[in-house]
Amino acid sequence: MLEQAKLHDAIPFDAPKIEAIKPNHRGSRCSFEAILEDYAVADMALQKLALGVRAADVKGQESAAPEGIGLRSTAHGSLLWVARMRSAYFSSFLSTMPCTLMCKATDEF
Repeated sequence: MLEQAKLHDAIPFDAPKIEAIKPNHRGSRCSFEAILEDYAVADMALQKLALGVRAADVKGQESAAPEGIGLRSTAHGSLLWVARMRSAYFSSFLSTMPCTLMCKATDEF
């Protein structure tokens, strides 16, 4: 991750197992809060949003903001949707593979 970030002149974040990455969870606080802190962002709207992100992202911090459960549910639902779409795509692709292989092998299109 660090190599890719350097290659793309990017700032990696939210990778708690990589000590060199500083914008990470800090105690009960989420990476979004770390980013706000590191860049001295004091905007109250973003601070409030950060509480919602913490409630959604950090296990045991669900009570930090009531919006957190909705944000977590939305994110979880999105991941399930992506997984289903990916599964449906590959199933469709695999079902046409024998024909594709046969056509290429016989040069029939």
